[in-house]
Amino acid sequence: MTAPRMRPSISSGSSRRRPRRLHLQNPGHKGRRLQFASLVVRAQRQIRAGGLKGFLHESLFGLYAAVPPDWQIRDEAEAKRYFLLFASLTGVNPQPEVPSLLGYADAVIETPDAVYVLEFKYRRSARTAIRQIRDRGYADKWAAGPRPVTLVGINFNPKKRNIDLPVIEPL
Repeated sequence: MTAPRMRPSISSGSSRRRPRRLHLQNPGHKGRRLQFASLVVRAQRQIRAGGLKGFLHESLFGLYAAVPPDWQIRDEAEAKRYFLLFASLTGVNPQPEVPSLLGYADAVIETPDAVYVLEFKYRRSARTAIRQIRDRGYADKWAAGPRPVTLVGINFNPKKRNIDLPVIEPL
């Protein structure tokens, strides 16, 4: 019996196997591979073209849909972690757990033109998240500033394995 042939790695001259590329598969369509990189590129274009609202209303659904079914999102913290990952991949660089007088906003995204204060919910409603942002004053520190402040409520629905339509409101 002969040993399997090993391909040399490009970065070093060793005889280790090359790592396989990660392809996320949609279980509903056997063999069909979701192009995660193209979803990220599309999200980056939407952000450049029209700010974060296009990303929040369109691309975010596709990114959550690309999560394989065995990667369970079991609570609000995990749904938030995925969002932070997706946003970071698009170059947005969200700030997680930003303190306020009465608690912590789940995430804040500051751009040169605007400030977005985000709150996540799991099995509730995006409207509840907006109410929490207002009740706890998460956006108050930016209210008097020159940039408009936008509140974003996002609910992850475990039955759909995706987010519900985000609620986006001005402060």
